[in-house]
Amino acid sequence: IARIERDHPEIAQQILDEEARQQARRDFAFRLGLEALSRGDHKAAFEQWKPLAEEGDGRAQAQLGRLYAEGLGVGKDPGEALKWFRKGAAQGEAVAEDGLGVLYMNGEGVAEDAEEAIRWFRRAAAQGLSRAEFHLGSAYERGAGVPRNPVEAAKWYRRAAEQGLKEAKESLARVEDEHPEARAGASKPEATTAPSAETPAAEPESPAKEAPPAEPATKGKAAPAPGKK
Repeated sequence: IARIERDHPEIAQQILDEEARQQARRDFAFRLGLEALSRGDHKAAFEQWKPLAEEGDGRAQAQLGRLYAEGLGVGKDPGEALKWFRKGAAQGEAVAEDGLGVLYMNGEGVAEDAEEAIRWFRRAAAQGLSRAEFHLGSAYERGAGVPRNPVEAAKWYRRAAEQGLKEAKESLARVEDEHPEARAGASKPEATTAPSAETPAAEPESPAKEAPPAEPATKGKAAPAPGKK
């Protein structure tokens, strides 16, 4: 394209204009799919996204994987879901990464591998996908692919809940109720150090009024296939 721009700038501009038109077409078709999905017309969403996915649109590949994974607008097919999630994940689509995590965690369309699932959940969560954060919280709560840790579970549930995910709010409330140490801001009292023989403890300024014991210091606040809007 650089040579064309140098030798034939008018042709290069035509190519760029055509690419812009094609991208606008793809964006419009993808939005139509999202609108169809939001009103529950899964078949219409499938019809919008399938051609886009075949053209190589990563967003459509991720959403098409979701439709196959959940059997929305098309027969449930974990193998097809796996294929399209892999294509979307190769383009860095968080929805596809999280979808792969779900398939690996459940052993659908692929051999069950909780540790591989965690790897994909982390990649999607790093992009801020609330579903992936919720799935990490669930993994830590159950000890699936990671050591069981209610504090870590609460951390990830909290992050997803802050994005408005209902399931995360419910799970966070449960974990915090069962494990008080997982609550936001919870901390253990700091250990007191006994005075050494070389450095005697300070005497109170007035024998009549001893200073009340210091309060313990508290620490600061620690939080099947997804959609993406």
